[in-house]
Amino acid sequence: MTSSLHGRLLLTILIVISLIWGAWFGCQVLQTKQQQEAAWDEISRDTAEKIITSVPMDLGMTSQPPGFRVAASPESQLHQHRMGFQIWLKEDQRMLLGSPQLGRTPLRADFIDGPATVHLADEAWRVFAMSDAGNRIQVQIGKPQSELDAAARYQQQITLLAAVVTFVLLAIAIWFVICTSLRSVDRLQDIIQARHSLDLDPLPNTQLPSELRPLVDSFNRLLAQLGAALEGERRFIADAAHELRTPLAALTAHAELALTAQDERSEREALLKLMAVVKRSSRLSEQLLDLARIDSRPEASGPQSIELHDLVLLVARDFEVMASKRLQTLSLQVEPCAMNGYVDELGILVRNLIDNALRYAGEGGRIEIACNNATTAGGAKEVRLQVADNGPGVPAEERQRIFDRFYRVAGSSERGSGIGLSLVSRIALLHGASIAVSEGLGGRGFAVAVSFPGDA
Repeated sequence: MTSSLHGRLLLTILIVISLIWGAWFGCQVLQTKQQQEAAWDEISRDTAEKIITSVPMDLGMTSQPPGFRVAASPESQLHQHRMGFQIWLKEDQRMLLGSPQLGRTPLRADFIDGPATVHLADEAWRVFAMSDAGNRIQVQIGKPQSELDAAARYQQQITLLAAVVTFVLLAIAIWFVICTSLRSVDRLQDIIQARHSLDLDPLPNTQLPSELRPLVDSFNRLLAQLGAALEGERRFIADAAHELRTPLAALTAHAELALTAQDERSEREALLKLMAVVKRSSRLSEQLLDLARIDSRPEASGPQSIELHDLVLLVARDFEVMASKRLQTLSLQVEPCAMNGYVDELGILVRNLIDNALRYAGEGGRIEIACNNATTAGGAKEVRLQVADNGPGVPAEERQRIFDRFYRVAGSSERGSGIGLSLVSRIALLHGASIAVSEGLGGRGFAVAVSFPGDA
């Protein structure tokens, strides 16, 4: 039962009630005994006052005649109590009158007024003594303590029985209230269990207790994130399949041309074209893998302190051979730049910026890479990375769209995958960086500047 919310609530509430009730009943036991003795003392006081005011002044009997007896009856036999009184002459401690069953031994041998518990014949008695105004006689009224305790226990048993019945009724009422209150949760559970495994529609949050609505809203936000992630995966798979279809078809076509070539020259031309398609396919595969890795990067991994200028120098060296084959000039202007970030993702960003500039600058083009510290208009420190070329550039109306996934500028002679700059945009967003695009070198070409928050 404790594995369910209903059972836990009921058990917790009943345990708290039981502890409170146990403390209350313990106090009741002590209080009942004290009240029983106080009530008996008050009755004895009243009785003693009446006896004293009823005793004649000339009472001087030296011996007590046998007392009268009440005719036996079933009621009297059932309600016989050992109690009685004695009247003593205090001057010579002589008993003037008393209940026959008590004998002639004083109930209270010290003849002190007031209530007290004494022992007579190895039995505890509750005795109340009162003297007259002249301190001549004393009335002593007694009753066995066991009878007072029995009366107190009887009251405690009645109280306990009533408490147990109340406790059971209260448990039933609490269970009913808990089940009624959590009925909406049970309905929500049924809705979730009845759902299809890929059903990511929001859960209903109406007719729910206000305490549970934030939890359901959190579930709905999580479902929305999962839906977006699944949609991204579907879109990625669809786009990747579409993008890979063209180079695979080209590979097949050039391979068939190479196999059916009539002479060595035709075969070599087909193989060179085949090699170019293989390189484009390899680059596309690498970018797709980079894109998938960024999408699945765990949020738990925190940023590290990075010297961005060292990373830029390291990546730029990898493109020296490619630039020399195209007779391109690759120049760097860097200074020590420290920032916090993710080194693998920043490497992808730098590589794609340089690769994009080399591809679109054209043969004999010029590419400049700059990495320096800067200050914003508000006085905040930042690290700025810029890659500019003197190629044909990008029309102003298309400069923002080039960061969309799989978007290509129309009319470009260089065939790209349309993934590189989208990776740059994703990684910049991951680092809280801003991207600015403009004309490149000499009033032509294209430049991309990425501004990162500086290392505080």
